[in-house]
Amino acid sequence: MNYKIMSDFEYIDIVRDIINNEEFLKLKFYRHHDNTRLDHCLKVSYNAYKLAKKFNLDYKAVARAGLLHDFFYGDLRYINVIERKYMLNAHPYFAYYNASKIFKLNEKEKNMILSHMFPISYEVPRYKESILLDLVDDLEALKEVGIYIKDRLKHNINLILIMLNEVV
Repeated sequence: MNYKIMSDFEYIDIVRDIINNEEFLKLKFYRHHDNTRLDHCLKVSYNAYKLAKKFNLDYKAVARAGLLHDFFYGDLRYINVIERKYMLNAHPYFAYYNASKIFKLNEKEKNMILSHMFPISYEVPRYKESILLDLVDDLEALKEVGIYIKDRLKHNINLILIMLNEVV
C-alpha cells in the first residue's frame, strides 16, 4: 500500500476496519485498468477524503465509501462487450451489496457507492460528497487508462524501432 496513505493516521483510523477486512483485501487479485482494484479504491478514497476535508464535507463518509465503491469481484478484461456494459451499469449495486453485508453504511455512504457511475448507472447523486466521489473516481480511472495507453504506446514505438532497425 502507498506509504503516503498509510502514514496519514487520521485517514487510517477512519478506514481501519475496511482495510483490515479479508473479504475487502481480495480486491488485490482483480485488475482495474492498469492497476489492482484495491489500489484504485485506495487512491480514490484517499484523494476524495483529502478534497472533502478541504471543502468541509463529510470526509469520513467519503473515505469509507471511496474504499467500497468498487467492492465487487470479477475481472472485466475477460468478458465480452455486452457483459462489460452490463457490469459498468451494475457494479455499483454489487459493490453496495458486498459492502452492506460486512459494514454498517449510512445513507450518504450508500448513495455515494450506488451513484459513483452516474449517469451511466441509474442512481442519482443526492449529496455533494456523492458528486465529489464520482468525479474523483472518474479522474483516477482516466489517469490509470492514460498510464496504460502511454505504456502501450512506448512499447509499440520500441517494437517499431526494433523492427525498422532489423530491416535496415
